[in-house]
Amino acid sequence: MYVRLAFSVAAHMEPDILLVDEVLAVGDAEFQKKCLGKMDEITKKDGRTIIFVSHNMGAIQQLCTKTAVLSNGKIELFDDTDKAIHFYIDKLPSLMNGGNISTRKRRGGVQNTKVTQVAFYDKDGNKIDRAVTGKPLKIRFTYSSKKPTPIENCRVAVSFKNMLGQDLFICSTELTEKNAVHLPPSGDITCEIEALPLGKGRYTLDFMFEVDRQVEDRLEDAATLQVENGDFYGTAVTTPPNWEGRAVLVKHHWFLK
Repeated sequence: MYVRLAFSVAAHMEPDILLVDEVLAVGDAEFQKKCLGKMDEITKKDGRTIIFVSHNMGAIQQLCTKTAVLSNGKIELFDDTDKAIHFYIDKLPSLMNGGNISTRKRRGGVQNTKVTQVAFYDKDGNKIDRAVTGKPLKIRFTYSSKKPTPIENCRVAVSFKNMLGQDLFICSTELTEKNAVHLPPSGDITCEIEALPLGKGRYTLDFMFEVDRQVEDRLEDAATLQVENGDFYGTAVTTPPNWEGRAVLVKHHWFLK
């Protein structure tokens, strides 16, 4: 609420330069829509300048004509937004073969329980360095708790985003498990997707671990996933032109007369 109030006050004071830092990350869809609309109005109608700081590539693409990519407080690139987004995506760390994520930044929650490793496997349990459209995919998260007692009433979720940061779909124990989830104080959690509904491209995964509806560990961009085309529809065509890495694939049929 403080961030919403601050943005509202700042936006209506009509400053020559408005600095907005990750304001969209704290609001719901309606608040984000209002923010984007107001910022668009400030720049296009009023002709004022906005410096918008965000990891949301979709919002940056919508609002900004020029973009700077920062790394450790230094500007690595300042260019047209499309070029900057591609540069940023290419520099994202790849965790395709698994990796230690215990020290990763952009982490939230109380972190009494923490995810430390992530890895990808095929249906036979072989570790893989890329996934295939329409094929089974297993995502294994290793976790540990500071307490020696079992972890009760858990909710574990992983969400998939395209490289613009737009949410595509979520896999959650809340959706598939009828009974409360109880876990040992340390171990592995595996999410198995029977047929990966993503076309060729790169995607990022966010991870969340809750206990009694309290966030224990939340990690944005926990891993990147490279997907190669498979014959999802049985026609050797997976996505229309220019749709690579943008959409979720859905099995469907047309009845033509």
